[in-house]
Amino acid sequence: MAAGFFEWKTEENGNKQPYYVYFKQPRGIDMTRREWDGVTDAHQLMHNGHWIGPRLLTMAGLFDVSTSKDVLYSYTILTMDSPRYLQWLHNRVPLILDGDEAVASWLDPNYSFEELTYSVRCPPNLVCHPVSPSVAKVTNNTVECVLPYNNGESRSRSTVRSASFRSSRSSSSSVRSRHRSRSRNASGAVRRRSKPRHRAASDSSERRQRKHSHRRSDSHRHGRTY
Repeated sequence: MAAGFFEWKTEENGNKQPYYVYFKQPRGIDMTRREWDGVTDAHQLMHNGHWIGPRLLTMAGLFDVSTSKDVLYSYTILTMDSPRYLQWLHNRVPLILDGDEAVASWLDPNYSFEELTYSVRCPPNLVCHPVSPSVAKVTNNTVECVLPYNNGESRSRSTVRSASFRSSRSSSSSVRSRHRSRSRNASGAVRRRSKPRHRAASDSSERRQRKHSHRRSDSHRHGRTY
């Protein structure tokens, strides 16, 4: 679960422009103004038992816990073929679970992995806007990483230039695991890059986890997550 994810679009001049992709928000919620950023207690975003903050992006994933030696936690976010209306940005997208029913089905062990992935579709209710190229640097961990960006400058919170996508009619399939570098910034967004790149030395433990994440033994626990 994250506020959104980043994708890089290669421009005609060879430069890569990052975009921030997220669910279309309910009325009164603006991902470019982010009035909730100053909230320190999540309970302040609850009203009569209902969440009134931004709608978070729920993505399908798998997890594994190994206790054969030292406890080792690992996970991966699944991806699928990009639908036609997102092909301009990238040919892959995360496997997005649209709504409580989709999340419940994904976590239900009564459904097989094949049943769930055979019928997946990328939801049509995604929007995006360009963000600063500085998001590519993992150490940049500020809200400016998700604010609209144009003509070399970050745009103010009061402006909006979200690109609304057309509804998708195409069937998306070919689900696979993504083992690419990613991190979570202060906004809750998942960073993803079109090609693997080197990251800071502090991420070496993450790479070791991925290296061993497919080992299986009686001491393993694994399953679905989001």
